[in-house]
Amino acid sequence: IITLQSTTTYLTQFKTQQLLPFISKNIRYTKDGQSNLQQLIEIPEMQNYLLIGNAATEAMQRYHQVINESYRIINMINKQYGN
Repeated sequence: IITLQSTTTYLTQFKTQQLLPFISKNIRYTKDGQSNLQQLIEIPEMQNYLLIGNAATEAMQRYHQVINESYRIINMINKQYGN
């Protein structure tokens, strides 16, 4: 659980302190509502940010592990106490 918490904290800080400010600074919209998102994605800095964002997949896997382990523990307790 500690590793899960640290990963979640890292991802949250990364998003709020680096990714969102970068997008806000660099995204542009035309009068008809189109954006330069495709060009933004092609910038090496953005590609690096997106690669770092892959840690979210790791975090999701850890959440699933914690949830599954919690279910296992609950089942053990229920068996022990006859619920």
